[in-house]
Amino acid sequence: MGSGYDAIVLAGGTGRRLDGIDKADLDMAGATLLERAVESVASADRVVVVANPRPLPRRVVWTREQPPGTGPVAAIAAGLAKVRASVVVVVACDMPMLTTETIQRLRSALDASEPADATMLVDDNGRRQLLAGAYRRHALTTALHALGDPQNQSMRALVATMRIVDVASVGAEALDCDTWDDVRRSQAMLRRGDEGQNTADDTSRTRRKV
Repeated sequence: MGSGYDAIVLAGGTGRRLDGIDKADLDMAGATLLERAVESVASADRVVVVANPRPLPRRVVWTREQPPGTGPVAAIAAGLAKVRASVVVVVACDMPMLTTETIQRLRSALDASEPADATMLVDDNGRRQLLAGAYRRHALTTALHALGDPQNQSMRALVATMRIVDVASVGAEALDCDTWDDVRRSQAMLRRGDEGQNTADDTSRTRRKV
């Protein structure tokens, strides 16, 4: 019996604010950013990684946006062509605090909100993490078709007409690694084991946005 969802992991970014390195390979307390992202969606029936192939502890499907480097919307379009499930979780590889519990909360909120097209992680300041969400596949497909050419399109444009349920982050799980300060902070937290995760049901912190 399957999990009921597939996952798209975006790992082909250029890391402009990290001196242009491939940040997917950054070591984060014994595992790379990409390995941690793949682990967070370990319960998916199929994991599609949009990036150049490299060794990973588990089997995944590899693909790449064409041409490479044309943004997350183009990457999602490439990944969407490889998934099968009606629910698709999309995560960026630069969020090392995401866990399987995070993904479960996003999926549970989507299951509990039939009219919603997607759920999205929101930090303590109310900022949506546009690349940490669970989507109905038909909603993603419709939004991509409406945009036309996905190259260099913004995520805000992609989700502009979607009915989204915001899911409040727990602890530091909404932290992303855009700068070296972010990387060092995340590495220190992971070494200490104080990600601040909470595996309890957190539905009381779910906020609906239409």
